[in-house]
Amino acid sequence: MAIEGLDKVGSEIPAGTVSDRQAQEEKKRFGDQKRSEGKKQAVHNLFVIILWFITLTVLAIVGSRLSQLFLPEKWCWLSQEQDHAIDELIVHGTLGGIVVAILKQIIAGRVPSDERIE
Repeated sequence: MAIEGLDKVGSEIPAGTVSDRQAQEEKKRFGDQKRSEGKKQAVHNLFVIILWFITLTVLAIVGSRLSQLFLPEKWCWLSQEQDHAIDELIVHGTLGGIVVAILKQIIAGRVPSDERIE
């Protein structure tokens, strides 16, 4: 019971075989690039899913709050405390977003300096 090709172990590499250096260059050129593209695509897909989740959540919150405003009182399902909590979330979230945007501009140096004002 012999293993096929066992007699070739330790023999010279055939002439048509690619050298290790060339194989490594091809691996860098093709293999790793495909792998990094796959990672980029996975991160992109995850980012899109998270954006969709956030968008749908915000739409659900705003939609429920608007329905609470316009529907007759007998059809409303949220208490006044819950309505107030949603209002605070919307207002504070909006104000927080505006403040963060302004601070980013200040940090980036896009706001005109006081030196020009005379």
